Amino acid sequence: MKTELFPTTVLNVLANILATVVALLATAAVLSAQPISSIPEPRPAYGIFGDLSLNIHEAEFASLPGIPSCCPRYESGTGVGPSVGLFYELPLGGQTLLYLRAGYFSHNATLTTTEQTTVIVGNETQDGRFEHRLDASLASIGIEPLFGVRPASALTLHIGGRLGSVLTKQFGQQETIVKPEDVGVFENGRRTRNDTAAEIPNASAMEVAAVAGLSYQLPLNRQRTLFLQPELFFSLGLTNVATDVDWNTGSIRFGVAVKYRPAEEPTVAAAIPNATPETELPPVVAESPAAPAGLTAAIVAAGVGHDGIERPVASIRAEEFISTSLRPLLNYLFFDENSSTLPDRYTRIPAGMTQGFQIERLHNLETLPTYYHLLNIIGRRLRQHPEATITITGCSPEQPAQPNANGLAARRAEAIRQYLAEVWEIPSGQMSMAARTMPGKPSNPAETDGVAENRRVEITASIPQILEPVVTTDTIRTINPPIVRFRPTVVAQAGVLDWQLSATQGEKPLRQFSGVGSPPPLLDWNIEQEPQTIPRNNAALRYQLAVEDLKGGECAAEGELAVEQVTIQKKRTERIADHEIDRYSLILFDFDRAELNEANRRIGDLIRGRITPSATVAITGYTDRIGEPEYNQQLSAQRAQATAQALGMRQEQASGKGENTTLFNNDLPEGRFYSRTVTVVVETPVRSEE
Repeated sequence: MKTELFPTTVLNVLANILATVVALLATAAVLSAQPISSIPEPRPAYGIFGDLSLNIHEAEFASLPGIPSCCPRYESGTGVGPSVGLFYELPLGGQTLLYLRAGYFSHNATLTTTEQTTVIVGNETQDGRFEHRLDASLASIGIEPLFGVRPASALTLHIGGRLGSVLTKQFGQQETIVKPEDVGVFENGRRTRNDTAAEIPNASAMEVAAVAGLSYQLPLNRQRTLFLQPELFFSLGLTNVATDVDWNTGSIRFGVAVKYRPAEEPTVAAAIPNATPETELPPVVAESPAAPAGLTAAIVAAGVGHDGIERPVASIRAEEFISTSLRPLLNYLFFDENSSTLPDRYTRIPAGMTQGFQIERLHNLETLPTYYHLLNIIGRRLRQHPEATITITGCSPEQPAQPNANGLAARRAEAIRQYLAEVWEIPSGQMSMAARTMPGKPSNPAETDGVAENRRVEITASIPQILEPVVTTDTIRTINPPIVRFRPTVVAQAGVLDWQLSATQGEKPLRQFSGVGSPPPLLDWNIEQEPQTIPRNNAALRYQLAVEDLKGGECAAEGELAVEQVTIQKKRTERIADHEIDRYSLILFDFDRAELNEANRRIGDLIRGRITPSATVAITGYTDRIGEPEYNQQLSAQRAQATAQALGMRQEQASGKGENTTLFNNDLPEGRFYSRTVTVVVETPVRSEE
């Protein structure tokens, strides 16, 4: 009895998807017959597309004609491959369009069948298992005429077909003994047989398929001429791969297209007939879409201080300070599960280029980018201190049975040793390795985050200089208020298509917000946390809200803030009161503990020596996301208070933020470790020169 061309589960999924698409198309067709003024008339467009195809092959054959095979029957297979090409989009009127797509389509897949059998080994019978594998390399070049309907201005539903010429029709097959694993051969003396690679016999020269899908266009410019278009397509083959076998293909394609729609030609006023040189001609102008009466926009700006209170603001002040920054080094490197490859987020430099790496140049880097230079910092310091040694300890909690020379933990340690040896040319006498299952002070293994934190390599050093914090001194720029809050207001009777809020100084863009639909009631520009966006001169900061509605109408609102620049040179010349800002961080608190360990005590001694009687000190504790919020709030306060006591400061100068303020990305192990911190900010007045 013939089996189904597609298994019931695959057929059901495809049938449900196709039924949904057809139903949406029918609904959209009804809508398209009605005047919908809120959807702008489309213009012709063209572009390129690139998709990844998940190919689904369904079959019912034991062997290809003339090809030896012992397979009982091939039934299904899957594979992936690319599809690329060009397309042209032609509006038909209303919300209907015609798409003509042409390109290369991959239909690769691997069909496998497992055969259970009985084999004789040493005059005894055993359960056996043979694997029959057929790798099909199929591809076609063809066209896809598709009918499209737009129930909304950005969403398009497609249905149509594909007609293609088959370019590639190769196959490779092999039968392998899978069980018993280590004994037994075929009559050819090998564990494989029927190895064949050739063109598929009687392969079809043409390919016909039904196609349905959807796409969604996202504008890439304000002129709405360039679009990024995510797309999802389904195809069901209507022709067999070969004429003599039941073998069909289908696919689910997902990818993106880049579409260009030329702008409308400007309308030019017609010339006056029989005009003479004395005739006054009307000016030649290009028409621009006027904002309809039902579309208005407004934008206001306010400032938000460190206390979180919103206040009216007419200007912002950018000021320079001399700053010393102390960032402790986390001496752990984290690995992906069951991997000994150092993740790409850790910064590595090519061999022979280490002379260009200077720790002093890391001042402008944030905390985590500085940490990602850990191996380069250690390499530089080991060169400066040839008497120092380090121990590289690999941990592998996911493979507890392998803390040996060939285990995962050892391979992780070796990856670190190899980089330091090959790139930084650290001699083997300065490095030793160890392997263990769990770290000496593990994170909570009952938590998913804790498990990830225990997959690490720990580096310890014989002298503290190798892992001491990175201390740099440079000029920093601060902003007041630290946050500019925008409050956009839009009234659009036709509905908002999209919006964009931009802040610029002169010709330089500083910050941009954008979105689809109506803008949110408030947008916070946290300039303090984005120092690269701090204005650089005294030119006014201009901000503009641009809105487009579903009719294609546009309107804009704008405003400006005065900018005051206070440089160190200006403060010295005008004898303006100044102060230095020093920022310190303490990390590596033991898990769920508030006491200062030896590393933090050394940092505390350094800070205490730099605090003068006139300095203002603020001590703030934080935690990561592991644990209950109330407990984390209490723990962060205890850590801040322990730090204040070590520095000889008053307890009221210490406070805890818990996990309410996220300092770093808590999806990363290092982000959680650096979030278990206490920050100490010391502001010291600087006496102006007489």
